[in-house]
Amino acid sequence: MTRAFAPGHITGFFAAVERDDALDTGSRGAGIVVEDGVTVDVSDADETTVTLDGEQVEFEAVERVLGMCEVTASVEIDADVPVGCGFGVSGAAALATAFAVNEEFSLGQESDQMVAAAHVADVLAGTGLGDVVPQGLGGVVTRIEPGAPDIGLFGEIEVEDPRVGYTVHGSLDTADVLDDDEAIERVNKAGESALDGLLKDPSVGKLVDLSWEFALESGLTTETVEKTVGDVRSAGGKASMAMLGETAFGVAAGEDKALEEFDEVTKVCNEGARVL
Repeated sequence: MTRAFAPGHITGFFAAVERDDALDTGSRGAGIVVEDGVTVDVSDADETTVTLDGEQVEFEAVERVLGMCEVTASVEIDADVPVGCGFGVSGAAALATAFAVNEEFSLGQESDQMVAAAHVADVLAGTGLGDVVPQGLGGVVTRIEPGAPDIGLFGEIEVEDPRVGYTVHGSLDTADVLDDDEAIERVNKAGESALDGLLKDPSVGKLVDLSWEFALESGLTTETVEKTVGDVRSAGGKASMAMLGETAFGVAAGEDKALEEFDEVTKVCNEGARVL
């Protein structure tokens, strides 16, 4: 058995980029890689089974990774955060599986190749466009050009206070948004504007502010998220909505009491996915 970990990734804003090749497909935007993530145990098996927090499930992104690696395996996924709530769990599960499979089956592939496999799997499954590469890098990542490693262009924003708060109110179906042409048009327009603003003033606080502008302009906010974000901002913090999930997240911005408005507090994860 081989165990691997991939951190969660909170996307602040994005603009989807669809191309013929899944390696080139992805998104432009920015997000925060966090310590709350996904741990995966992979064992050789006669047939493939996948469990999530002890329950057997169908998990397309993970199963696609196994298919690309031409192996059958038992995959046990333990997630620190819920699926569909804006933490990139599908991408993290695919990525941790890829790293564990590479080790368990002695495939001898470079890390970037396994990141690329997980990226393709997440894209083809329709569960994510830009989580996997940041989850392989760690830190606060800007996605300047989409795609897998060696294809996309990525930057990093320095962080002084690594604390990140979040409150999960519910889930959103990523595929539903990505398949809605009108929604994607709004998202892409707001996402491109937000990225332009962040590249001119790259800071975590600016990322969160632009994320909230993006959430409002794209029409993706909900009443519960708006209330939490309002409470945090009233306390002097920075807050927004995780994409895509009914989750409020934020940073302290020098105000410790602002983080008290969140149910959970984690930290920026500066190390990417790895075998444990």
